[in-house]
Amino acid sequence: MAKNGEDRLAIELLALCDNAFLSKGENKLNIIGIFDIFGIAQVPTRWPRMSLVAVFKGKPGESHTVNISISGPTKKILDQSFPVKLGQNGRSNFITTLNNFPLESFGEYKIIISENGKDVGDYKFTVIQRKVVSKKNSGDLIN
Repeated sequence: MAKNGEDRLAIELLALCDNAFLSKGENKLNIIGIFDIFGIAQVPTRWPRMSLVAVFKGKPGESHTVNISISGPTKKILDQSFPVKLGQNGRSNFITTLNNFPLESFGEYKIIISENGKDVGDYKFTVIQRKVVSKKNSGDLIN
């Protein structure tokens, strides 16, 4: 019997990144480009692609349903449930890709992962305004 809630679902790692995948054969979690700040010129806009990654832990072999909620400064953007099956080591790698993600306003956004109405973990990210300036002697824009 587990003590102190050790058999409850928990999160060991939660992050936004440019890309994430599981390696073939070894099933290792690979995370590329973790970030928590979006520097953009104007809102509203859409972020082309990013991955949400979590490592869940709990009682080996159990199945869970988690809810992922993402809210911006003014409104909820995503509210969706996903199945999570823990392996024999009591862990599960979770990756979901977010394409054309709406960034409606500058400010703080929050990702909350819950199970049965109880928060399991959260992650905050910020959208800031970044000025776009032109390079001297070039038509190219940089930011």
